[in-house]
Amino acid sequence: MVHCAVQHDHRYAKACPSEQAAVVPTLSKRATPTPAPQQAKADDLPFVRKTFRGAGFSRDTTDILLASWRSATRKQYHSHQARWMQFCAGKEIDASKPTVSQLLDFMTYLFNKGLGYSSLTTARASVAPLLHQDNDVTRSPLVTRFLKGVFELKPPSARYPQIWDASVVLNYLRSLYPSSKLSLQQETYKLIMLLSLTTAQRLQTMSLLDLQQLQMEANRAVFHINTPLKQQRPGSKSTRVVLSSYPHDNRLDVLDVLTHYIAATRDKRGTESKLFISYKPPHKRVSTETLARWLRAVMKDAGIDTSIYKAHSTRAAATSLARHKGVPITDILEVAGWQSEKTFAQFYDKPIERGQNQFVHTLLQE
Repeated sequence: MVHCAVQHDHRYAKACPSEQAAVVPTLSKRATPTPAPQQAKADDLPFVRKTFRGAGFSRDTTDILLASWRSATRKQYHSHQARWMQFCAGKEIDASKPTVSQLLDFMTYLFNKGLGYSSLTTARASVAPLLHQDNDVTRSPLVTRFLKGVFELKPPSARYPQIWDASVVLNYLRSLYPSSKLSLQQETYKLIMLLSLTTAQRLQTMSLLDLQQLQMEANRAVFHINTPLKQQRPGSKSTRVVLSSYPHDNRLDVLDVLTHYIAATRDKRGTESKLFISYKPPHKRVSTETLARWLRAVMKDAGIDTSIYKAHSTRAAATSLARHKGVPITDILEVAGWQSEKTFAQFYDKPIERGQNQFVHTLLQE
């Protein structure tokens, strides 16, 4: 096996003797400015910041405490905290020292607005950092009892009772071949969908794939992700995303598609090392929202009803099809990054939607 280590001096990996590695480009020598993300992200929780500073914590200590919540959690918390502060102002309640009854009134207000068990659990957690240290009413047995009542009245359910057939999208991707005949937009769409289906990873993971953290080998590519992901906890290993060659069908060989995509974007990306860049000028890195839009575009082109199914459904579609085809559950959990079989069974293992057209297509397939 040919192996090529990744250099970490703002260049991509040097060319390896393998055909795939030879296409990994070299970045411009211009230094890429290092962003200072923590301050901007910490400001997503202004109410918590004010609470911590009021409790006597220094600015630096407060920044570190706020960094314990990841970006998506901060956004969820901020929404609930803003509601809590507004609720308290309207009721003339001390937001840092509410009674259990006042907190339950707030949660009842949210329940009547349509929020379910999961959202109310998040709301409770979001209020806790705003409370005086000796007055954490969110831990009251009555609050726990209230949430159990919500669970009984409005049990949480999975978004989709069934899932679209991933083989339909795979058949569509087969039509996008050969790579040399595709536009950059088509190459981009094909790569993001193949990556999503063959790795069953979240969009957050896709957005973090970086050519500076790429190893190209003879029959596979390995992306190392050092940024903490949603499912990771302190002390856990860093994530690897492995893309293996699929010689049985060149039209669905994700390693081949990756190789062509890197070559096609070599002269467009400049100093940008993130794998996915905009296919329109200026060719900058893209957000998870853009990746989601690309996935929905592919799903729609393949005939999937995107008014029902969202981009995140690719995880359920891929893993459900793998389960249907007999892939061991342990392999599915490892690839998707799930710790528990219960998570897969409850939220992702779905019956596959197969209508008349899918039946005929499968019947006549080679």
